[in-house]
Amino acid sequence: MADSTPPRMVDFALWYASRPWPVFLVNGKLPFRRSHGHLDATTDPVELERRFAEHPYANLAVSCEKAGLCVLDADGPGGLAELEAMCAPHGGIPTTLQARTARGRHFYFLAPAGGMRGLNAKRPKGHDGLDVKARGGYVLLPPSIGNGGFVYHWRNALAPIALPAFLAAYIEAKRRTQR
Repeated sequence: MADSTPPRMVDFALWYASRPWPVFLVNGKLPFRRSHGHLDATTDPVELERRFAEHPYANLAVSCEKAGLCVLDADGPGGLAELEAMCAPHGGIPTTLQARTARGRHFYFLAPAGGMRGLNAKRPKGHDGLDVKARGGYVLLPPSIGNGGFVYHWRNALAPIALPAFLAAYIEAKRRTQR
């Protein structure tokens, strides 16, 4: 008879660390008190086992900067519409790794050489929009549990592609207008 024990979150952490994506534990969506958030991200299996022994029900996050990722976080229909509009002249949203979140989707890209600064849309908390998680940022990873008990999950099993130049240019232009 096959073992029907569901995987533990630490098993997912170890799998992500083998990619290698430096991961860290979060309480809901926020780093635990007395932690250093994304700066604590690691791929060390012994350290991850130790941390999960302390916080067995923690959610899991990836440090975008340490993993070399740029993640477009489309919240709600407005965030997805913004992303679709900026990608339409270029053939649509590029096909890359995607996760379903409590309020939308994460689109995973490889960050440009030298990294990229993140960008948070200026909008009231809880409103639709498009954020960019990169240097200094992080995102929850599946199967973390988000708002309302929603379990994050992968929409596909693709590898992240390089961030297209048109998206990098759009992000930089948007950053300049928000200063």
